[in-house]
Amino acid sequence: MTAAAVILFMAASCSYRVERNPFFDEKSAPARPCVLMSDTTLLVVRDYFPGIGRVDGLTCNDYTVVPLSPDSMDTVLVVAGPASRNISTVRVTTGEESGVIVLKREPPKAQTVPSVTVVGTDMGGREFTVKVDNTPASYLVLWQNTLLGHKCLSYHKAGVFTVHIPDNAEEMDHSCIRIYSHNAAGAGSDITVPVRRGRVTLSDATELS
Repeated sequence: MTAAAVILFMAASCSYRVERNPFFDEKSAPARPCVLMSDTTLLVVRDYFPGIGRVDGLTCNDYTVVPLSPDSMDTVLVVAGPASRNISTVRVTTGEESGVIVLKREPPKAQTVPSVTVVGTDMGGREFTVKVDNTPASYLVLWQNTLLGHKCLSYHKAGVFTVHIPDNAEEMDHSCIRIYSHNAAGAGSDITVPVRRGRVTLSDATELS
């Protein structure tokens, strides 16, 4: 393999670019969570994405989504089941784009729910490390309204992982990473980390309500 080929291979392997969704990630602000106070909750997509056009689909892996009209997916009932997680997502599709709304179930607070803390940055702010107390726990990590997969996450040990900022963030003056946590005891603390031109600004990191 030539030197040029090696450089190209290394550059490709270190890319954290995610699929581009201009409406959800560039034109829309990060959507607030849909908080479920009971087993059935009404979800109106336009409350979370006011500028959306036609809602072509709403899907969720562990909650049942029931449209109120056979002709529209804009307003649905979200119904919890025995296996529904305390933190989940509804994927919203319009045309060829998709984004997510976080579902956050609110059971009584317990002392053993997860607590999320950012403990440091690396690569000039292109990535940051998160520590979670009260593990085992599960997490959802979003850049804007896109759910980040394992490509952008590196797990070190139980309760410690690194978030790699998607390359797309370099094209925006301001964006953010949001982290939601939960375990068997319930939904835990959540944080938002501001990103400026692809680099985190930890001094502005705040706990989400």
